[in-house]
Amino acid sequence: MASSDDEVDTQPIFVSNYHFVDDKDAPVCFSVLPIQWSEPESLEGKKEKVFLHGNADNGLQKVFIQVKAWRFDLSNVKPEISVLSKDGRWIKLQKPRKSYEDIVRTVLITVYFMHYVKKNPETSAKSVWDSLSKNKDFSYYEVKPSQNDLLNHMALMGEAATRDTILAKSKLLLTVLEDKDRMRIKKIPDEEVKELTRPEFIVDDIDNDAIDETVAEEESDEEDELFDSVCSFCDNGGELLCCDGKCMRSFHANEEDGEESSCASLGFSRKEVEEIQNFYCKNCKYNKHQCFACGELGCSDKFAGAE
Repeated sequence: MASSDDEVDTQPIFVSNYHFVDDKDAPVCFSVLPIQWSEPESLEGKKEKVFLHGNADNGLQKVFIQVKAWRFDLSNVKPEISVLSKDGRWIKLQKPRKSYEDIVRTVLITVYFMHYVKKNPETSAKSVWDSLSKNKDFSYYEVKPSQNDLLNHMALMGEAATRDTILAKSKLLLTVLEDKDRMRIKKIPDEEVKELTRPEFIVDDIDNDAIDETVAEEESDEEDELFDSVCSFCDNGGELLCCDGKCMRSFHANEEDGEESSCASLGFSRKEVEEIQNFYCKNCKYNKHQCFACGELGCSDKFAGAE
């Protein structure tokens, strides 16, 4: 069935290898844009001309577009960051351009920090920074993620906590927000900041190391268990490609992986699989998911009004 122009306009765009510049072609972080917490809200703050450069359609299409706002979503397996184009389309950001990483570093780490805290409200400071340091998006950083990366985004985290009841109950997040003034007076050395925590988070050194290792292993196991262990096409296991979207389904990426069950698979080549940074199935890509009650497909985008 042919798609209408309206349907095409509402389909999300995924952009990788991205960077942002101002009207003088100087690099800027997308966080200089006003943040849109929900669709009905009007955009506030300084209106700057900001332009997005990047690649769409797995690098086949070059993107250059003016954007006017940004937002983040902590509800999925991975946090999602999007920017709003001047013509009203939301564009989901994937991996930044290598030369742009230092500019966007702190806001990315801040969003990932809030995502981890939301998923693990009782976490300790050591656990969160150890986890982010091992995250594939930050593991190659010369200077590992630390609380210093949060310094310029305290207002963002504070506002997020007023809008999210789980974040509002996080002792670690509240501790960070309470410590903001002391941290601004004296920036804490990176090697010391991972240990920053209040007395209630501190236990005997030996026990603490053992506990943190156990917690990290459990959290890793829990994350693996979130994804289906069988292909959604053929119900067989093996080498699977996991969807990074809301459905958390898994698929055989190519016919070789699903050969045992004659699975139709996703039809990717080995090279295409290696080049995929984040995989979203078509349901998640277009925010169409099946209702467990009636079995019908409907919009699942909470920002657009889920059906």
